[in-house]
Amino acid sequence: MVELRCLHGTFQEPGVWAELEERLGGDEVRVVAETIEPPASGGASAWAEAFCARVARAPRPEPPARRILLGYSLGGRLAMHALAGCAGAWDAAVLVSAHPG
Repeated sequence: MVELRCLHGTFQEPGVWAELEERLGGDEVRVVAETIEPPASGGASAWAEAFCARVARAPRPEPPARRILLGYSLGGRLAMHALAGCAGAWDAAVLVSAHPG
């Protein structure tokens, strides 16, 4: 089982991942299209801290799933912060058109 957490780009919504979920989702792949909510303060690091805490509280699907983080554009940039902020929470990452700033 793979849990694929997807972070959308600027001016996008989680629905951009619908086709990916339609094509990959099923018994072997669980696609979770995240909503990127900007933090009140603290920027990307604060966002990543809150995101990592939420992911850590979420139960992994049975049998234990591999967690993969997928980020596009802004989502990729935030994914970089999440990878640095909660090392060990992810088994792999895919960053598309992302720049560290």
